[in-house]
Amino acid sequence: MGWVPYVMRVFHRGAHSISSGGNVFSLPYTAQFMRNKSVPSILLAALLLAVLMSPLVGTGATVSGSQGTEGDTGDSALNYTYGAYLEPPEDRILHGIGQWNNGNANFLAALDNLSATAQLPASELMFLNLDDNEDDVRGWNWSLNALTENLANGEFEGRIPSLSLALRGEHLSGDDYYEGYGIDELVATTDEYDYRIQEYIDMVMDYDQPVFLRIGGEFSGFWNGYEPVMYPLAFRKIVQMFRDSGADNVAFVWCYEPAAPGNFAEVDHDGNYLWFPGNDVIDWYGIDVFHTNEFSGGGVKHDRTEAFLEMALDAGKPVVVAETTARDTIITNDSEMATSYWDEWFDLFFTWLNDHEQIKAFHYINVDWTVLGHYGEAGWGQADITVNPALMQMFLDEISGEQYMHLGEIEDLNGYNGTNGTNGAESGDETITVNHVVLVDTPPHKEWSWNYSYQTEVNDL
Repeated sequence: MGWVPYVMRVFHRGAHSISSGGNVFSLPYTAQFMRNKSVPSILLAALLLAVLMSPLVGTGATVSGSQGTEGDTGDSALNYTYGAYLEPPEDRILHGIGQWNNGNANFLAALDNLSATAQLPASELMFLNLDDNEDDVRGWNWSLNALTENLANGEFEGRIPSLSLALRGEHLSGDDYYEGYGIDELVATTDEYDYRIQEYIDMVMDYDQPVFLRIGGEFSGFWNGYEPVMYPLAFRKIVQMFRDSGADNVAFVWCYEPAAPGNFAEVDHDGNYLWFPGNDVIDWYGIDVFHTNEFSGGGVKHDRTEAFLEMALDAGKPVVVAETTARDTIITNDSEMATSYWDEWFDLFFTWLNDHEQIKAFHYINVDWTVLGHYGEAGWGQADITVNPALMQMFLDEISGEQYMHLGEIEDLNGYNGTNGTNGAESGDETITVNHVVLVDTPPHKEWSWNYSYQTEVNDL
């Protein structure tokens, strides 16, 4: 017997029934909820809701019967630490690549030359701005159509698209370069962009394969121009639009960059979160790290990184390093420099990566930043590891470790084929007796209904 903390998320889609005290209650769940919880957790959530329909503190409610819920019959040999959609099995880390075609082509060719097809990346980044001008040659319509065609034509070559939907448009010029172009407030408070969001949703649903989706990545960075309080409302609205449309092939990612202030969990004087949209609309936490001082050395940025990772751990969410690259390194073809390059950035990164159990995926952006416009002007380095065969071999040796997961294994990701693993719990018949239920947390905003935390005292769990 013991106390079990539980965060319950309930939205309307389908019905399940549970008997308590002679009454039968209909319990609505989304596919999002069902796929993220083990069967015992689902029944426990159902039981909690039933108890709440009677007095808040009750005793003796019992659930028994088959727990083989349809859609929750994953490989029983695989356990998932957090039960998140597209989460790798325990002790595994998904390996992915960046968004630049030339750099990706170089990396894939190098793997082929090294007969390392078993280490092919399992995920690939792709970006789109919600406010791209429709009239531009490469504006919203062109970009959406191009992405749609890439998805339909197999351009990702089996890799999971890791999509990023920025809530802004192109950078403005002059004094407004970093200000004034975030559209998160318009997304949150008007329907001006709803048709574009729906077009994007339709594209993802038509693809009908699993995707990751970052909404407004690097949310608090000044370079994006997003508004505190408005951003989390925009995030929630977009997720709800996906859910209302019936999309069940999306893992939603909330992504931070430690060059931005560390106020990701703070609230304003009215108690409104500045940036946090709520764990009920987040499948994965995400973080982008580029400088070594963001993941080593113990400075301010490193401290922010660790605080964000701790927040994810407390929330029971996996973390994806959505973007990373050897930003300050100038890699050359000098084989004698390979060890120096490795020690300077890569060893620090992979040590940090493997020291955090909540980090379950990463994308290395393999590209020469010096030739990419303002990146080169801002001092970004040459991070294409393929120009140095010795360094490429060191990278391959690292990702050949048994903890890394590659393209050939993606069907083992939680829910990839529409089925869930066990989330560390055994399936089968089980009786759960709830002795005590206590409400310990309520939503910070009344519109965030059905987002409550409870503690339950149970027998035989």
